[in-house]
Amino acid sequence: MSESKQVSPFVFFQGWLSTWVPIVTALISLVISLYTFAVATQAPEVRLIMPDVVRIAQGGESGPYVYLQPIFVNTGQSERVEVVTSVQLRVEPVDPPGGGVDFVWDEQGTWLFDPNTQSLNWIFTADPGAFLVSANNARDFTGLFIGPKEWRFAPGVYRIHVIAQRVTARAPLAASIEVELAQADIEYLDEAQGSRFLTFPARP
Repeated sequence: MSESKQVSPFVFFQGWLSTWVPIVTALISLVISLYTFAVATQAPEVRLIMPDVVRIAQGGESGPYVYLQPIFVNTGQSERVEVVTSVQLRVEPVDPPGGGVDFVWDEQGTWLFDPNTQSLNWIFTADPGAFLVSANNARDFTGLFIGPKEWRFAPGVYRIHVIAQRVTARAPLAASIEVELAQADIEYLDEAQGSRFLTFPARP
């Protein structure tokens, strides 16, 4: 008769570890890889941040001007790039209420301080155009938006909306701020006829 041999629990445990640990490790690695891939390739989460100030000119022969600097930030973990194809501005009278008007993005520029006159001068830098927003690169620009020729600002409170069309989603990015123009502000802007502007603090 042959003598049966018993397998020690330690040897059995070693065999179990050598068989299942690599399998479990591979499964965990697969799950992590799939999660990382899903996060990296999902639609970018871009947020539109509105500025703290708005500069307004009443305009001469053209419509009124609004100078505004929105910021576009990718707040998600996606590595995909968002493409903003166009930016539109809409001004809506709040108090007194009235119908909103659309302003067209006309150009990009920058403000240059003139120490001799102690004033800011607008410098053209580029025409409007599409731009990219990536995870590591927020995008901002200072834009000049021109309103309808027959429309003018009047004393009151206005809500300024920025609407940005994008490639990865049908729903546009949108945000708004509120500004208030007093009677004295309007008189100054009307007299300037587009040659001078005023800076207004913006509130959410």
